[in-house]
Amino acid sequence: MSHNIEAVMAEKKSITEYAASLLGTELSDKHFLEVLDQPVIKQHFILAGMGLENGHFVGNDPSWNPGSSYDPRQRSWYQEVKKQGGFVFTAPYADASSGAVLVSAAMPLSENGEFKGALFTDISLKSLADISNRANFFGAGYAFIVGKQGEFIAYPDSSKNGRPMSQIFGSQLDVSVASSQLDIDGKMHSLIFRPGLEPGNCAG
Repeated sequence: MSHNIEAVMAEKKSITEYAASLLGTELSDKHFLEVLDQPVIKQHFILAGMGLENGHFVGNDPSWNPGSSYDPRQRSWYQEVKKQGGFVFTAPYADASSGAVLVSAAMPLSENGEFKGALFTDISLKSLADISNRANFFGAGYAFIVGKQGEFIAYPDSSKNGRPMSQIFGSQLDVSVASSQLDIDGKMHSLIFRPGLEPGNCAG
């Protein structure tokens, strides 16, 4: 199951990086839509968009309306990619428009080494939860994906996505420990973690 998650995230990363390379330094809305309005982008992402240093933004979904107060420079994907100077996955967050819990992939857009803005692609956590749900371990357990801060990225009950592990397990577990025993409601459970998944997360 964890290998499937890795493959999905690696594919999302590659497509985002490729889209950024096609944009190049021509950051007009027209060129953006020529690149990001392609079927392969719309098949893999809920939304793709671009935010610039002057606050301008554009998305590839005409129905996307984040509101008049929306400023791409205040979004986690923009701030993280500007700080890192390279590709990033964000931690799960609530979408400004729909309220759905998402993960974004982002790439910096630069000209002559100067940061001009960022490209982002939004990834549905439901698709990752669906992969987790397919791992039933013969009815003896279930699988989940945990992010860098200990929050669920993919859990069989999708309403738990974005929430900390402590809400389910009663404590924030150390995911660096490969296996452990945990008492949940008087019943012992075995937890096994596999670290090293994109984006800095692990499978349990």
